[in-house]
Amino acid sequence: MEYQALRLGYFGIRMILESRAGDTLKKAQEYVQRKQYDYDYALRLFEDAQKAANRFPVGASTKKKVMDEYSKHTVVLAEKIKAKEAFQKAFDELGGVYGDVMRAVKEKHAGKALQHCNKAMKMLNKLSPCDDDDKENLKILKRNLNIQRARIKRALKRAKKTR
Repeated sequence: MEYQALRLGYFGIRMILESRAGDTLKKAQEYVQRKQYDYDYALRLFEDAQKAANRFPVGASTKKKVMDEYSKHTVVLAEKIKAKEAFQKAFDELGGVYGDVMRAVKEKHAGKALQHCNKAMKMLNKLSPCDDDDKENLKILKRNLNIQRARIKRALKRAKKTR
């Protein structure tokens, strides 16, 4: 009698824990199906699913399913995180060059401003956005650089005419 109760309790706990592991995995999978998502948060969701699957009474088939998904997604997410960090670093450098453009414009050094502007455009053309937000930021920066470039060129033409 006690053995049956113990056995019933074991299988009940196993069912609950397998259900939790499956639910956590499903939540992680649904999250990465979105058009845009936070890579770090997605990675944490898959890690939570892995931890849930590694509990004692969870069955081998559930563990295997969760571990396969975990390993598949963590590699992709790690690459995306690395690409996003590289993009952010390059974008920050580009922001510094754009700041140089604006300082040169403010100080009325049109030739220097045009050089910085051309450098910023080369950097901008090399960047590839990771998501829609990055794409929008690049679009705005490119538009601003084109506006500044046109103003600088007009200023240089006027300076040549007055000489």
